[in-house]
Amino acid sequence: MQSKIKITQKNNFSKLFKNKIQTAIEEVSSKIEKKLKLPTLRIIVDDNLNLTIPETGVGGSCDSNLIQIHINPNFKNIEKYISEKVKRTITHEIHHSVRDTYFPWNKATLLEAFVTEGLADHFDIEINGGEPYPWSLALDNEEFIFYLNQASKDLFSKDFDYKTWFFGSKSPKIRVK
Repeated sequence: MQSKIKITQKNNFSKLFKNKIQTAIEEVSSKIEKKLKLPTLRIIVDDNLNLTIPETGVGGSCDSNLIQIHINPNFKNIEKYISEKVKRTITHEIHHSVRDTYFPWNKATLLEAFVTEGLADHFDIEINGGEPYPWSLALDNEEFIFYLNQASKDLFSKDFDYKTWFFGSKSPKIRVK
C-alpha cells in the first residue's frame, strides 16, 4: 500500500503535528484499501487556511491521482482533533479519486455532483464511523422543494457554478432558506 501513496507535507507544522497527520493518512488508507482498490495517489498537505471548511478547519480537493489536504493551523483545538479530521477528509477525497476513474468529474452535471458528494460523505462514515457533517443531513420536504426549485435549471447542466452550490458563495443565484 505505501508504494501506491506518496505523501508530501508543504507546511510549517511541528514534527509532532506532521507525524500525527502522516499516521492518520497511513491508518485510514489501510482501512480504505480493504474496501476499494486504491490507485496510485499523491497527497499534498498544506497550511492554506483559505481552502479549509470554516466548520472543520480542514479542506480537501481531488484531481484524479492528486489529493490536496488543507489545514488551518489556527483552528480551535486543531491539534486535538487533527487525526480524526484528516482521516475523514482523506476518506472523502480518496472516494472521489476512485469514482473519478469511472465517472469523470469534468463531465458531471449538478445532479451527479450532488450524488458524488453524498456518496463520498457516506463512505467517510462507513470507514470512520461517527456522525455525518451537517451538510450531509437530509432536507425536510419543505427545504427539499425550496432548493429543488432553485437547482432545477442547473440539475442536468455540466455548466454550473460548483463553488456557489457546494461552498455557499454569496452569489445571488442561490437563496438560503
